[in-house]
Order: sequence, then structure tokens, then C-alpha cells
Amino acid sequence: MSTDLNIHLSPEAFVALQQAALATGRTPDDVAAAALEQKFGPVAKEADASGGRIEDFFGAVSFGYKGGVTNEQIDADLAREYGRTHDGD
Repeated sequence: MSTDLNIHLSPEAFVALQQAALATGRTPDDVAAAALEQKFGPVAKEADASGGRIEDFFGAVSFGYKGGVTNEQIDADLAREYGRTHDGD
């Protein structure tokens, strides 16, 4: 059984959620649901009992520049990355 939940996010949090969804090929709804399940679901309770979650062992990722926060900036960032050959540039 599942339950629907409506939440309100700041624009910055929603952009981060959209970027995470885009990076994983999922929808923002799926990413948010998975994050909440991981934090509050039965698996999270087991992780807390074992002393921590796997995310606690990893740090943040830096892309070397500040990503866009508007749709136009995100589109420009994506277009720039899709155009790169990644052969040392």
C-alpha cells in the first residue's frame, strides 16, 4: 500500500531534485519517494540499528562550477556537456 504526499519545496531544492532525476533517468517524484523511503522506511531503521547508512561514507560532488538554477541555465549546462567530447577538454 502506498500513500500520496504533497510537499512544497524551495526553488533551489526542486532544481536539485530535477538534476538528480535527470542524472539517474528517473522522475523527480521517483527520486523524492526513494529518498524519503531510504530516510524513513524499514531499510533506514535497519541501517540506524547497524550504526549508519552507506551515504555517510561518501562526500559531496563538485563539478568545478556552479550549475544553473533556471531552466534556461540548466538547458545551457546540458547543451555544453552534450557538446563536449570528453577527450581531455
